Amino acid sequence: MKRFLVAVTGIFCLLAGIPRADAQALEKAGEAASNSAVNAIWNGGTGNWSLSTDWTPNGAPNNGANTYNVTIGTGTDLVNLNINATISSLILGNGSGNSTLQNLAGSKESLSITGAFTGNAASDFLFGNASVLTVGGVSTNAGYMDFSGASAATFTGAFTNTGRIDTNGNNSGGANMLTFGKGFTNNAGGWLNIGSFSDTADVVEIGR
Repeated sequence: MKRFLVAVTGIFCLLAGIPRADAQALEKAGEAASNSAVNAIWNGGTGNWSLSTDWTPNGAPNNGANTYNVTIGTGTDLVNLNINATISSLILGNGSGNSTLQNLAGSKESLSITGAFTGNAASDFLFGNASVLTVGGVSTNAGYMDFSGASAATFTGAFTNTGRIDTNGNNSGGANMLTFGKGFTNNAGGWLNIGSFSDTADVVEIGR
């Protein structure tokens, strides 16, 4: 009788007479069970992303053992991104008032969103100091986005804009780079400050 020693969620189990492939499948299932998707909600007010007690449930969102769907939307929000973070999705500005997410002043940060980004009408997304935003899923912006100081943003999925996007490479400390991988739909707006998008001395790439 063959025996295999397999680690399942940190506990060693002696499995007798089970084929190796099945044992490995059990191990992977145990690892998956230890990971969960967390809906992380900002509690409101001003604070740094990394402060665990400013989130419900407690803990600063950053994909690892768990993955995080993040909502910042109480309407009294000013969140300083002071770490390099990866999350699964972001909803910004989910209520009345205003919700702002920005990089920590004077600091270069990065935010990677593997899924969707939603910026509602009461949202401000402000990135400077060569900070980097990447979004893997579909993006919609009905609020305000501003990129300055040689910052970069890459939107891999389709992007729909009904709000405003500003870049200003001439006056912000270096050209910014915006990449829209699957096109840019600019509803109820236009280019060059006609209600929604301005681009001065920056690079904007739009795919199909």
